[in-house]
Amino acid sequence: MKITVFDRILTVLLSLVLLAASVMLIAYAANLISLESIYAAVTLVFGNTSLKPMLIIGAVGALLLIIAIRLIVACCSGKRTPPVPTSVLVRTSEYGMTNITLAAIDSMVQRCCRTMQQIKDCTTSVLPSGSGISVALRLVLMPDVAVPEFSEALQKNVKDTVEGLAGVEVNNVSVLIVEPPKQNVRNASAQ
Repeated sequence: MKITVFDRILTVLLSLVLLAASVMLIAYAANLISLESIYAAVTLVFGNTSLKPMLIIGAVGALLLIIAIRLIVACCSGKRTPPVPTSVLVRTSEYGMTNITLAAIDSMVQRCCRTMQQIKDCTTSVLPSGSGISVALRLVLMPDVAVPEFSEALQKNVKDTVEGLAGVEVNNVSVLIVEPPKQNVRNASAQ
């Protein structure tokens, strides 16, 4: 169960009531106030009712107990999302394990994309996938680039580079062209 805005409001209200109760208990322990003055305060807040002040205090106490139980349930239950791994295993040997961070692989992918002159802008994302990784590329291409041929060559280049340098299997290289290449106006009118 996720903590909602309602739960946060309940937490603030419960904290304020506990603060007031703490101050009253400290004042009572220090003989600054008496039980009669607490009864008088309850009567002042709720007016002249036929209910006894002890009944009102009991009802408020029961309400605070319900709120506290609700907040404990909200905080302690629910599914926890597993942490996202920040590295992948390269290999295991008799001397130990070798891991590489996803940030290091992302840096390799960025360098690989920067070497391609057809790419104007590149955003990358590297995620663990099965026994390897998946790479997502979001590209803005220069004008006059044949998208199908270029994207296939880029996918092969990224896969070969990462597998060669990092030793991690690349399961998937996804390419998203966010801005289509514009055809040169002179070339379009000449055809």
